[in-house]
Amino acid sequence: MYVKLIQPKMEKRPMDTDIKTRMAPPLGLLTIANLLRESHRISIENENIQKIIYEDKPDIVQ
Repeated sequence: MYVKLIQPKMEKRPMDTDIKTRMAPPLGLLTIANLLRESHRISIENENIQKIIYEDKPDIVQ
């Protein structure tokens, strides 16, 4: 099964810098990816860095 995990786009607050929006994915996404990686194909994408590509037709998007 192909699972795509997406870090949604963050809205910047006045005190935030661009670095905050490009930080590593939350630990929740990394934990899910680690639990599923041996039996499924996993992709993690960050909407803050690039536009999400949906043409690859994952079985599950979260």
